[in-house]
Order: sequence, then structure tokens, then C-alpha cells
Amino acid sequence: MAYKNLELRRQRGRERYAKNREARKQAAREYYARNADTLREKNRRRAHENYEKYKEKIQEYCLKNKEKRYARHRAYYQEHKEKLNEQVRQYHTEHREEILAQRAQAKTELRNARIMCPAFKFVDRIRLKAPELYTTKYRIHTNLAHKAAKKCAAIVSGDYSLCPICCDCSMTESQMKKACPMPHVFEFENAVATIREHAADIVMANQK
Repeated sequence: MAYKNLELRRQRGRERYAKNREARKQAAREYYARNADTLREKNRRRAHENYEKYKEKIQEYCLKNKEKRYARHRAYYQEHKEKLNEQVRQYHTEHREEILAQRAQAKTELRNARIMCPAFKFVDRIRLKAPELYTTKYRIHTNLAHKAAKKCAAIVSGDYSLCPICCDCSMTESQMKKACPMPHVFEFENAVATIREHAADIVMANQK
């Protein structure tokens, strides 16, 4: 009986919403406009606190809806282009030294990843040779080396001996995924075998 009443209430709720859909949407827009700063800060805090919990779901959603999201972003940019460009110029002026330091760090991380990260060597080749395949897992302009460096001491230091895969080229796929900050790399065809080869080459090159 309780289940039937619950379904009935839900059905009535859906019907009421359908009848007043536009009015409710307008009320929601007005509420957001009045409380935009507070709501954005609340959403940022919630996203930060629950990032690890929802990371995979967010990535999956972004990949499935990338065209829709890009179209929405392009439309928003065209509508607010002058304001957004002015904000970017102001930010760059106020944070010039910080930005230059970040760029230098990113270049170092990219150089280190290309030299001593077997997983990055593999996926970077895909990015260059088959961008349409690369974009099934990553955005084409993603700074993957910088993202990986947040959890990879080897890329940060440029020391191949800190890479778990270089230390043990015989790792299984599941072990590699767990050890590497770029787990989606291993979802590409022939990833494990090729990454093992890269790891062996890196070790050999550094032991000469």
C-alpha cells in the first residue's frame, strides 16, 4: 500500500511540474541570479570535497557529452567574449610572474615525461599519430604530463627509477593501472605490451 501511495504521489508531482514547468524554471533562474556567487562557491566546495568520489563519473559524462558541452561553451563565449577577454587580460597582468613559473614547470614536466615515462611515451604517440583515437579518452589539448605529475614523483624529478613500471616491467595490467596516474592509457589496444617495451628501453638507456 505504501509503495502504491508513493508511486501515486510521484506521478502527481510529475504532473504538477509539467503544468508549471516554465514558471518553475523561471523561478529557478531568478533564484540563481540573486544567489549566483553563493551558489557557485557552494558548488565549488562540494566538487572539491567529493572529487575522488565522483571523478570517474564526471570523466565519463564529459566524454559522452563532449560535443554538447563544447557547443554550449562556444555559445557562451560568443555571447560574453568581450567581458571574458578582459578578465583574462586582467588576470594575466596581475599574476604574470606566477603564470611564467607555472609555464616553466609545465615544460619541465612535459620534457621529463617524454624522456622517462613509458605510459606517456605510448599515449603521446597516439595523440600525434591518431588524434581521433586519443580523444576517445582525453581532450586533445589536455596537458596530460602536468596532470600526471600531481601524483608522479618520477615526472616531477625526471628520475626514471621512481617509476613503478620501469622498476618492474613485468607488471600486470591491473598493477600498472593502480601504479600509474594515467590509468586510461591502458585502455588503448596493445597498451600494456608497448608500455613494457618503452619501460625496458628507458631502463637500458639510463644504465649505459
